[in-house]
Amino acid sequence: MLEEEGYRKKIILASASPGRRKILKLLKLDFEVIEPKNCGERRFKNPCKTVIGNSMVKAKNVYNYIREYGLKKQDLDLMLLVKLRS
Repeated sequence: MLEEEGYRKKIILASASPGRRKILKLLKLDFEVIEPKNCGERRFKNPCKTVIGNSMVKAKNVYNYIREYGLKKQDLDLMLLVKLRS
């Protein structure tokens, strides 16, 4: 769909989950895995807050890693898939 509209986005899976890798492979998507480092998971009384909070921390961690070590500036416009469940 994105390619049909003239967009080329790099998909980054910001998760160590083998299950998420398998899902993306089954969908035949071209993606790269960058696992978040040193991201402690937090638990809140509200499960939605737990999921969203941990996902945001991991997504920011991987984004900052990419900015510091990796991709060219034009490659930073990317689709970031994050771990949504613990």
